[in-house]
Amino acid sequence: MTNILGGISDGVIDPWIEMLFKKILPPGLDILPDTDLHAPMINITPWNSEEIAEESAVRAQVVHGTLHTMNLTQNTRMTEPTWYQDVRHLVLRADEDIRYQPGDVAILHPENSPEDVETLLKRLGWEAEADKPIRITPSAGDRSLPLGYPGPNTPTTLRSLITKHADINSVPRKSFVELLAHFTKDQMETDKLHEFCTAEGLDDLFDYTTRVRRTILEVLLEFRSAVVPKDYVADLFPELRPRQFSIASSSSVHPREIHLCVAIVNYRTKLRVPRKGVCTSWLARLETGTVLNVGIKRGTMHLPRDDRKPIILVGPGTGVAPMRAMIEERVTRDATENTLYFGCRSATADHHFREEWEAYQKQSALTYRVAASRDQVPSLIVGSKTMQPPAEIPDSPPEVLPRYPEHTSRTQQLQEKIKEMEARIQAIEQRRGSLSPTTSSTRSISNPPDALSAVQQPLAYFDSPISNDSSDTHSTPPMPFISDSFASLPEADFTSYPNSGYPRIEVAIARRMAAEGINIHPELLRSMLAIFVHRRGLTGYKLHTGRVLYNLSASPQPVLALLYAILLAACHFTEDPELKSWESAILERTKSEIEANIARAHEYGGGEYNPLYHLQAMLILSQYYYFKSRMLEAHVNTNSTVQFAVAMGIHRLNSRSLDHYTTTVSPQSGLGRERWRPQDVIELGEAINLLWGCVARDLVGGLINGLPPSLSPEEITTVWPVSLSDFIKNSLPDDRHSVKELLSSDFSYVVADVSQDNAACLLIKALVLVYYAGKFDTERFSKPELTEEWWSRFRNCDRAIERISDTMPSYFSGRNPEEVSHLVLAHAAIDCATLQLHGALAEKELVRSAQGDLRHANTSAWI
Repeated sequence: MTNILGGISDGVIDPWIEMLFKKILPPGLDILPDTDLHAPMINITPWNSEEIAEESAVRAQVVHGTLHTMNLTQNTRMTEPTWYQDVRHLVLRADEDIRYQPGDVAILHPENSPEDVETLLKRLGWEAEADKPIRITPSAGDRSLPLGYPGPNTPTTLRSLITKHADINSVPRKSFVELLAHFTKDQMETDKLHEFCTAEGLDDLFDYTTRVRRTILEVLLEFRSAVVPKDYVADLFPELRPRQFSIASSSSVHPREIHLCVAIVNYRTKLRVPRKGVCTSWLARLETGTVLNVGIKRGTMHLPRDDRKPIILVGPGTGVAPMRAMIEERVTRDATENTLYFGCRSATADHHFREEWEAYQKQSALTYRVAASRDQVPSLIVGSKTMQPPAEIPDSPPEVLPRYPEHTSRTQQLQEKIKEMEARIQAIEQRRGSLSPTTSSTRSISNPPDALSAVQQPLAYFDSPISNDSSDTHSTPPMPFISDSFASLPEADFTSYPNSGYPRIEVAIARRMAAEGINIHPELLRSMLAIFVHRRGLTGYKLHTGRVLYNLSASPQPVLALLYAILLAACHFTEDPELKSWESAILERTKSEIEANIARAHEYGGGEYNPLYHLQAMLILSQYYYFKSRMLEAHVNTNSTVQFAVAMGIHRLNSRSLDHYTTTVSPQSGLGRERWRPQDVIELGEAINLLWGCVARDLVGGLINGLPPSLSPEEITTVWPVSLSDFIKNSLPDDRHSVKELLSSDFSYVVADVSQDNAACLLIKALVLVYYAGKFDTERFSKPELTEEWWSRFRNCDRAIERISDTMPSYFSGRNPEEVSHLVLAHAAIDCATLQLHGALAEKELVRSAQGDLRHANTSAWI
């Protein structure tokens, strides 16, 4: 299975693969140790044939469908010369008729730059043989050549092989590092590569490669003792795959031609050398007259068959390419009910095909609106409701063509593959279980190994193991009466829990669980709840213990997902091996309960079902994954939790609008369903604290694995989190400003003194500043010139970091462990924000100084 997200995903997949092989390995076979060097995929021998066949530029097996020989007749820049991004308009012309439909894509096979290829050949010591003809054959009879490689009857050279088939500028995967370690002669380099491949070194590998986008070529230049045999070229270097681009022309308007609109990838990371896209940099250096082999693939976007139907197109940036093809095709058919919303950064700098849109508009063939996000004038934003002027939307239902992201979510692909494989393994286990005479067909795999012996003991906590048998029937016992006032008790009444336990509550919860097939003695349940209550702050937020216990015992429809999540956290923290044995079973119950009830939880105003408790269960589960160092699953689940919080509208809640949210009027969500509303200040406080717990975990996950946050702080108007006691007393000293005002010069006093903020609030403020500092870091390399407006925002961020750093409490005495951990993380986050904001800027100024160009240096930012 490939490494989807650099080293981070290996921390999730490697243990799972090890378990998989143990399950499916037939008896009598052993797994080869990782220290063994496997045989190469190919053999490279000198070409001895007298007849030299002409080498194919691109083999047909590389590209799906028929290849067309086309001539590059135009390669012009569409953006302004001073604009930071280079976008090209390419025109390819064939000598024969070609057929394609609007929405189809062109397939091109890129080549590595001659400079990079020469550098690699010299580094590996292959330059003397680089241009000699060679033959490539499979290393064994049961093997085939990698897809796209020249066959045994086609001569090639090492230089051609590296240029056209080896992706030497991709980010190295863990498999590359593992193989490279076999070829290093320096023991220190070998040890470092081995360390990268350990569970403890995966984070370092991610920082070294994926986070900064370091390439395979750059890694080889740093580990200079590696001597790689030529036969391992296919094993060491990934295949240089074809790239797909949406066709930006209609064959009816441009016969025998294919037009492309391509953004040249060129950006900066922490490394000094800019990062470049392999294919787009190749396209940028192509000269007119170059002959290319181009494939055509059926696209996913299609025009409606009925030309009388109006269409609405939304195309930001180069995403407008297929829209141009569709509009051209529609105009030739005299279909004029076309609406285009085009998004760009500047209406004068990167306004693609501007003259064409304006010409169509004059012909009354197009209704056209542009959204320029960086222009200093009021403009539309692509995707917002302001882009829907009612007067311009036709009365008849328009055909809104779907928008597809250029890159499918790799995280989603990984999760789907894992689920599919787990389902297959479970099916295999069930078949084996039914055939094995020593295995009971009714025993659940969730059953702890020692549960049966525990049942036989008179005073055992576990009355019976978990049962997943649908044939089991349980009659729900009568519930003890519990007053509603229990849910309004102050949090202080639970500080001595479980010493002053509530037996009726625990008995009621135990009976509720018995109805679900889980029999736990009330005393054991009391111990598990106590473990969670004492550790609940580690989940990133505070919850009202009375509300939770009331929900789990007296509510007509308790959220069982929350109960399972609480027990799961208790199983993780406990040191009792008997309780530990239940962890995997409780984890499965938690996940299945969340999945089964997610749709139900989205039904806002569900009456007896409160989605706030469901949201709490989701956050506890995501934090559990963090506890287990399962970073990918933690971040995926956190993203889902944040999106659920947004759907509930929590990111818009604050105490100043409490009356609005608790009114008898039923506010409607965008889906036309009633939105969830807090019923009192305690529930409001829990919701706000819960949202910020989600955001904190989301930001932490982004810092760990490099993924963007699912909800940026700018989108949140909810106030800073405050303690539940403040909400209960209706005293809200910190409930003043939203996150949007944090870095505003008009509200600079918001962060003037944070000495009285609670620890969770300090941690979140620090994480938000890390997020903003990272944005400045990205902008400073993407902007050709740093404007005064940019420097003004930079100084505001710098001032906010300085004031938080100066007033943040540094003493830990008198604080509980969770507060101490929050403060330590807050201090570390502020240090990260400082380095993030200033480190790369210093590097940029040093580069300018070395180049003798200090004209743009702005020393005022350092004052």
